[in-house]
Amino acid sequence: MKWRIANKKHRSKYWKEYWKPYYKKNRNLVIGRVLKWQMKNRGRVLEYQRKNRIKRRKARGHHTFSEWIKKVRDHKWKCFYCGKRLTMKTLVQDHAIPLSRNGSDFIGNLLPSCARCNHDKYTKTVSEFLRERAA
Repeated sequence: MKWRIANKKHRSKYWKEYWKPYYKKNRNLVIGRVLKWQMKNRGRVLEYQRKNRIKRRKARGHHTFSEWIKKVRDHKWKCFYCGKRLTMKTLVQDHAIPLSRNGSDFIGNLLPSCARCNHDKYTKTVSEFLRERAA
C-alpha cells in the first residue's frame, strides 16, 4: 500500500501510456482472462462481493471463513429452515437479523441456509420467517 501511495504518478503514467491502449486493442482478450480467473476462483470472488456488500451497508463485525465452516458443521451441513442437505455449492450465508435491519456480520448472526429459503426469507428476521412459514 505504501508503494501505491508513493508511486501514484508512476502508476498514472503506466495506465495512460501502456494499459489503456492495450486494453482498447485487446478488450475481448482481457475480459476473457478476467472471466476465466473468476470462474477458477469462484470462492474468492464471492467473498470479495460479500465483503463489499457488507461495507456498503456499513454493517458491524466480521468473521473468518473457518468460523463459518465450523458453524455449518455444528448445523450438520443442513439448512437451518428446511433441513435440506447442503454442499459447498448450495450453501448460502443467511443473516438472522438482516443487514438491511442493522444486523451485524458477526458469526453469531449467521445461519447456514439453502438459496431457496434465503430468498424466501428476504429481509425478515428468523422469527418472522418461521411464523410466516407455520401459518
